[in-house]
Amino acid sequence: MIGEMMQTEKIKFTASVALPLGRFLERYQKDHNLPTRSEALEQAIKLLRDRELEREYAESALEDDAIWDNALADGLDHATW
Repeated sequence: MIGEMMQTEKIKFTASVALPLGRFLERYQKDHNLPTRSEALEQAIKLLRDRELEREYAESALEDDAIWDNALADGLDHATW
């Protein structure tokens, strides 16, 4: 995503995680040749964001389907409109 690659502003925070999660993050960083744990954490956060967006899109599609179902139930056939 071009917009993400151009971002230079960062937020800094400290987080404590369970030891197995911290070890996994460090192993992931090394396995994927990431320069820092922060980069590995950014990738994890992006995946969480993407998963949330997928859920929101799915919910939106269900709402749209309900609206479409109401339109189909108006009694008009395709040829009428």
